[in-house]
Amino acid sequence: MIQSGECLIEKRFLKEVNNPFNRQRKLISEYENIQLSFAGKGAIIGEEILETKDEYEYSVKVIGLLRC
Repeated sequence: MIQSGECLIEKRFLKEVNNPFNRQRKLISEYENIQLSFAGKGAIIGEEILETKDEYEYSVKVIGLLRC
């Protein structure tokens, strides 16, 4: 649960551009993170963070810091 600060919730998205002359061949293939949501105080996050995988579909980025 977030007690202070904010987080961005993002999803990993595969962006591909096909060759117009040969549809089987890709000209560009890259991953990009797309922002889905903004989470603040009281939000609960972390489902995929608990799993041990090499690649994750979703990510969480902290954008607010606790100041003392």
